[in-house]
Amino acid sequence: YLFHAVQSQFLRNGFWQQSAVTGQPAGATARQPVAFEPLCLDLRFMLSAYSGTGWVYEQQVMGVAMRTLHENATLRVATTGPDGLPQTSQLTVGLESASWDELSRLWQALGGPMRMTALYRVGVALLAPQEPPAPKPRTTSWHLMAGPGAAGDAPADDGLPQLYGTSRSVSYALPDLTVREYDAAPATAGPGQLFALRGRELQDDTPVYLVATDADGNETETDVSATWKP
Repeated sequence: YLFHAVQSQFLRNGFWQQSAVTGQPAGATARQPVAFEPLCLDLRFMLSAYSGTGWVYEQQVMGVAMRTLHENATLRVATTGPDGLPQTSQLTVGLESASWDELSRLWQALGGPMRMTALYRVGVALLAPQEPPAPKPRTTSWHLMAGPGAAGDAPADDGLPQLYGTSRSVSYALPDLTVREYDAAPATAGPGQLFALRGRELQDDTPVYLVATDADGNETETDVSATWKP
């Protein structure tokens, strides 16, 4: 039984962005600047059981129900996104700690005898606004990046390798479990992670040097071709 809905205390400030910074909602309106953001709600349910035979069956049913909710604490619900396309929302189910006074008031309001009760929180449920956000503005400028080369349009033909930059492919999961990828440049990689080198005249037999800088600013070069190349 759904008996209470409250704004999520952990996300109520997460969407607070001034309209002067975000440009949303479009136009000079008198409403709050977060009207275009979804309302984050925590839903609280009361779980109980009734048996006309005896209280033993009520407690057995409660045990089965609570075990089922514990084993299925994550719910995936098919919803519609702000763009009108179908997506999958994720909700969590958790057992709440309620005081004796709170349970007494709930059963008194229902007008029935008090029985074994468990309170559950389901969240976070997103209540989308009626008006969708304004579309993004069109691109008005571009930035072009170029690597080093010889004078003129043709690259230098001196046979020496040149390194233009590095990049690494990074992937992350959206709330609807969709995986997105992008290239981070310059690359920041840890041990065992792959990254790409952009340049010219980079051959398999090109030596690889590790440049290390000490606390005094002195640089040392170490040939690591034998250990770094597969």
